[in-house]
Amino acid sequence: MKAILSLEDVIRQAVSGDAYRDIHPDVIRRVCETENRKGFKGRELVKAIRGRLHQIGGAYLPSSLDPELFRDSLSGLPRDLSDPILQAYCRKKMEIHASTRERLPHIERFFHEVLEGLPPVRSVLDLACGLTPLSLPWMSLHPKAVYTAVDMYRQMTECLQVFFEHTGFYGQALAADILTFPINRQYDVIFLLKTLPCLEQQGKGCASTLVDRLPSTTIILSYPLRTLGGSRKGLGATYEADFIRLAHDRFTEIKRYEFPNELVFRVKKP
Repeated sequence: MKAILSLEDVIRQAVSGDAYRDIHPDVIRRVCETENRKGFKGRELVKAIRGRLHQIGGAYLPSSLDPELFRDSLSGLPRDLSDPILQAYCRKKMEIHASTRERLPHIERFFHEVLEGLPPVRSVLDLACGLTPLSLPWMSLHPKAVYTAVDMYRQMTECLQVFFEHTGFYGQALAADILTFPINRQYDVIFLLKTLPCLEQQGKGCASTLVDRLPSTTIILSYPLRTLGGSRKGLGATYEADFIRLAHDRFTEIKRYEFPNELVFRVKKP
């Protein structure tokens, strides 16, 4: 007779590989419970969990970031965000993550356009941030702005905290499950860049559930226009339709921007 694995046993097996143990445990538990409800058992359940974790994160960040190595690589570099040497460093590091790598060729234009016309941005919440906080040199935020970055990878958020401390920028990087992360204050801008499709892969309605939890503010959300393999596959039309459904009765202002690899909407939530 085969032993029946408890949920805790399944979780331990699912995160036994290096690719998974850095993910925040709340995300792992939620994914495990979701896949378990689909009827997967034992090894099939472990495989399903790992597949889902790769789909929502591992495919974008294929290797872990070491905070100490990150700190060492920053030591001796300028601290000024406008310094070309530090900006070159940020560009190089953002190549590690697929999402920010796609944005690099037009990063200055991207943040200029999506933030243009807003009052001085004094606070930012960046959910499923990836390495987007390394784009700070191109964001033109208020000099005393506060930046809160949240992602499921613990070592990556530690690296981002090292970056904040090195530059003297008032930022906080936290590892958490963005679906349950407590949002108990106002922010001038909330970033949800290429995040909502990943949430829908974790469960139908997860994207709208998160958006409904967000406070009244300006939200900048985006969708990828290409797969990681480089194919468009009609993604633009698909995600634009997804956005239209999401936007129904939720937003009072909508601005649309299109970049080579990214469809962006700046919305106002009343």
